[in-house]
Amino acid sequence: MLTLQLIEKNDSKIIYDFFPEDRDQHGSIEVDPNNGSVSVIKNAENDELGNYARHAISKVIELYESGDYPGSATVAWY
Repeated sequence: MLTLQLIEKNDSKIIYDFFPEDRDQHGSIEVDPNNGSVSVIKNAENDELGNYARHAISKVIELYESGDYPGSATVAWY
């Protein structure tokens, strides 16, 4: 599970921090609202294999496609 927290939103970029397992360590993802390109701009320290980043990217792409950028979101999987 991870939590996304909206950090910045403007015409050129949207930044979400993602918190694996709701811990203090976090990573950051940026999406360009004009073309949907997504990149990890900071890796979470406790995401050694990048699994949390991949789930966060998938959710941010889903948000981009919907055009809705909530202040926070939760992603869970099993």
